[in-house]
Amino acid sequence: MIIFHGVLGSIALITGALILLLKQGTPLHKRIGKVYVAAIYSLCFTSFFIFELFGRYGVFHIFSMVSIGAVTAGVIPLLRKKKDWYKRHFENMLWSYFGLVLATCSHFFGSVFVFFKSQEFSTLATWIFTAAIVWGIPHLVGVPLIVRKVGYFKPKVAKGTA
Repeated sequence: MIIFHGVLGSIALITGALILLLKQGTPLHKRIGKVYVAAIYSLCFTSFFIFELFGRYGVFHIFSMVSIGAVTAGVIPLLRKKKDWYKRHFENMLWSYFGLVLATCSHFFGSVFVFFKSQEFSTLATWIFTAAIVWGIPHLVGVPLIVRKVGYFKPKVAKGTA
């Protein structure tokens, strides 16, 4: 199950990146978007059958539910196409991808921690330094990019060109 989960995560990471790099609204964007949504839903579903980290349900399962919510919040405006649907779709899908990146980084936390623990750090300093790398860098890069991208598309949505 873990290998299948990893494959789904890789598909979601790649298709999500392609969606961000390609022009929005094209037939290719729509096809890749369907793959991304299917991969995210499947990824989250498979997570509920993985207990290797904690031996029971844990924080990753909670984040899977949050991810399901973010993707669903991005799909609903697309299906309804009411006022400002594009902005809500775009913003929620960006946040879903951000969550996917954070989840991926979180899975590398232990490896990064072990690497830095082998250096000359105390355990607390190692934990803080690892957390700053694993979660801080994605936040420093991702949040401003999302805010900037959503701000960039606001005028287009207002003009009705999206």
